[in-house]
Amino acid sequence: LNNFKLEVDKWDYLVSPNKFSTEKFKSAFRFEGEFLEVGYPRNDELINNDFDMDTLKNDLNIDKNKKVLLYTPTFRENSFNKKGKYEAQIELDVRLLGKQNPDWIILVRKHYLIKNNFKRTNNVIDVSSFYSLNKLFLVSDALLTDYSSTMFDFAILNRPIMFYAYDLDEYQNDLRGFYLDYNKDLPGKNFLDTNEISISLNKIEDYKVEYKDK
Repeated sequence: LNNFKLEVDKWDYLVSPNKFSTEKFKSAFRFEGEFLEVGYPRNDELINNDFDMDTLKNDLNIDKNKKVLLYTPTFRENSFNKKGKYEAQIELDVRLLGKQNPDWIILVRKHYLIKNNFKRTNNVIDVSSFYSLNKLFLVSDALLTDYSSTMFDFAILNRPIMFYAYDLDEYQNDLRGFYLDYNKDLPGKNFLDTNEISISLNKIEDYKVEYKDK
């Protein structure tokens, strides 16, 4: 924390995406300077893009005729091999999810702190080393995550977001806690198992309509 404060003291400005975040950043970063509430420059690409989706899918070596689900599980501070090297929290049965949904490609994007590898199957691909997260957002028809901030970036695209927070109580009470009410504020359902997710993937248009306003 002391080292972090030394870094913060060097800042003249702090960019914020919105008023809500500005208020949270004040305490989170202990920053007393000027905020620039202008949005995140990295997200401009999600709105102002001219990427060809077929080309993006070709770059990822995936069938252009299949739908794409991006899974972005975050890391847990209490699950590590050694300092700074965290284990992949892939509690979801992604292989079963892929088997149950042959018309979908499942892209798994691990948090950058997670060091262990993940093996590819026919329609489940580890894209953790792919250079552009934005391009993964753009090529995906839906997002599945737990507590990752990818939900905020992906929401800009107005595409379905699904949640799989299998350790919700532990994460909320023992690890980090939330700025939002996880059960009320999120624009999607928190699923309990793979089968539930499969059912909603098969009816993704209905799911999108159900949570469009949220």
